[in-house]
Amino acid sequence: AWRTAQALAVLAEHAGEPDTARALLERAIARYPDAIAPDPARHSGFQHLVNAQAMLRWDRDGYDAALESALERFASDPRFCYFHPTPWVERLERSDLAALFAKIEAGYGQRRTAFPTDVALIERYGDMLATYRRHLIGGK
Repeated sequence: AWRTAQALAVLAEHAGEPDTARALLERAIARYPDAIAPDPARHSGFQHLVNAQAMLRWDRDGYDAALESALERFASDPRFCYFHPTPWVERLERSDLAALFAKIEAGYGQRRTAFPTDVALIERYGDMLATYRRHLIGGK
């Protein structure tokens, strides 16, 4: 059922109906299974649903509102194991990337507190994010 809602959201967005697309993406997110894949960064579509919805929110309400809503979900939803930053990176200026990565890294910190049984996975994905950040903008 979540895949149907996702497909309909893509069609709605292409038809110029962003409000309908956002609502359909919320339905897809609500219907997404609770089971966590062994490697969510590669085997889960959840982060892509959240990012698609956030990009539509960015278009309507701006970057800050979109990122805040995505990070709130990241900190509280056990299915949102991996924050895929590429859609954000593609829209931002290089000078804004350090702040984006700092906020996502803080989100991983919130996940460590919220989901203590998943710390190993959270640490692994935090390390992946740090590697991506270093590749794009340098730093440690």
